[in-house]
Amino acid sequence: MYKRQTLSNGAKILLVGCKRVQHTSEISYHREVFKYEVDYVIDGASIEENRFFKAYYKVSGIMKWFQKTNFVFGLKGNHYIDISNDNKLIIYEAKDHKIEYYVGYSLPNDFLKETITITQNPSIIIESKEAQKIQWFDTKFNDFKAIIELAIHKRINYQKVSMQAIPPKDFTPINSVLYSVDSSFSTRKNKEEGGYINYLFTCQDLVDSGNLNDWHKKRSKLEPVLDLYLEVYYSGTSKIENHFLNICQALETYHARMISDSKNEYKKMAKSKLEGYQSEWEKFLIRDPRLSLIHI
Repeated sequence: MYKRQTLSNGAKILLVGCKRVQHTSEISYHREVFKYEVDYVIDGASIEENRFFKAYYKVSGIMKWFQKTNFVFGLKGNHYIDISNDNKLIIYEAKDHKIEYYVGYSLPNDFLKETITITQNPSIIIESKEAQKIQWFDTKFNDFKAIIELAIHKRINYQKVSMQAIPPKDFTPINSVLYSVDSSFSTRKNKEEGGYINYLFTCQDLVDSGNLNDWHKKRSKLEPVLDLYLEVYYSGTSKIENHFLNICQALETYHARMISDSKNEYKKMAKSKLEGYQSEWEKFLIRDPRLSLIHI
């Protein structure tokens, strides 16, 4: 459901995903009051303009995984800073859309200060060859976000999104408009990454592997297994017993979907995943199937 509204100051907004949540009658005032929840508030857009070619998602806490920056230590020594042009990466490109990563930056307008802050702004940019609804871009973002979360072992989300309604070939930064969006799906800033992080795989691994569609297909097939894996990182307070139960369920589901009727492979995987755990846990997983609820 869409609604175009004009505010008292003349500003126009487009409400996308409206749902009526309350209706009250104020008889003494001779009026009916309707309350709505809205998925997106797009500043300045119209109903006809709920079609976009490009979305810019501001996402914090992901720079180390992407390994792109605007600044490097200078050739003259670590107390010098040089500008780097290595701040952009094409993640995926197909006939209908493209996914890019870009890092912008901002400098202070006054250097006559004791403390100077340089800020970098990582973005995930999704471009469509044809005009699409904002929900289409959010779906593509969430698909890609799920892969990043699997690699970095934590939840992430976008803090801000802007939409471009003009085809990229006709877009000019000076004369064209980017629509600011107040999204109900955005969240606060993600936690900054620390020093060394043991990623499951890197962004470069993802790019080198080729087709992002293959990643999505595999993830869809293994979604129950991955959900069990990610739950450990998302819960924050999960007990080790719950980790063990997740391992059991993940192994069973994986072999049911990927390596069915292979007892040797199951035992091999169980021993590998339980290395360092109590020996009783391994015995439980590979016990005689005739006495078990786990059928191999």
